[in-house]
Amino acid sequence: MQHIAQAEKLSEQVSARHLRRGTNTIKKVGDTVSSSEVDRHIIKLLRRESKDERKRLLTEALGSDLTLKLPEEETLSVKEDVGLSWFRLNKLRR
Repeated sequence: MQHIAQAEKLSEQVSARHLRRGTNTIKKVGDTVSSSEVDRHIIKLLRRESKDERKRLLTEALGSDLTLKLPEEETLSVKEDVGLSWFRLNKLRR
C-alpha cells in the first residue's frame, strides 16, 4: 500500500513533472485496487515466460492476428492512456 499525501497546492501551482508523478501514483493505486489476485497471478506467470512463449500463448488464446491498427489521429490519446514514452510507442509501431 502506498501513502498518498493530501495536496498542499493546487494543480495549477505545481510543475508538470510533479503533477505527472501524482497522477501516476493515483493510477498505480487504482490499478492495484481494481485488479484481482487471479489477474496478478496470471500476469506474474506470463512475465516468467520467454518473449516467444508469451507470444505463442497469446496467439493461441486470441487468434492468429496480434496486430492492433490505430488511426494516426488516435495515437497520441492511446499513448497517454497507456502511459507509453515516445520511444516505446515507436518501437511498438514496428
